[in-house]
Amino acid sequence: MLHSLPAILEELERTLIQGEDPMPLIGSIRWSEIVDWPKDRNEANTIKQKVSRINEIIIALYSPLRATLMVLGSGAPYKAKGEAELPPILTTRIEAQA
Repeated sequence: MLHSLPAILEELERTLIQGEDPMPLIGSIRWSEIVDWPKDRNEANTIKQKVSRINEIIIALYSPLRATLMVLGSGAPYKAKGEAELPPILTTRIEAQA
């Protein structure tokens, strides 16, 4: 199945705005079968703007989480790749119920 790049970006943007999980969409894409790549500078600029908007949406969705971690944490700085140390109030343990 061929995937149109502009259609994928439109669907990804819609999915993010609706607050849905984008992973099923991303997982269903066969990246080697993407078609409708930009043919000229105007089309490339349109795609670039769309990707920029999607990036802004992702950053906006991530901001409340970052702010919460900063408030709960001890003011530890962010690490490489945007990671943050989890505050002591949060746990990453998985507890099994008997």
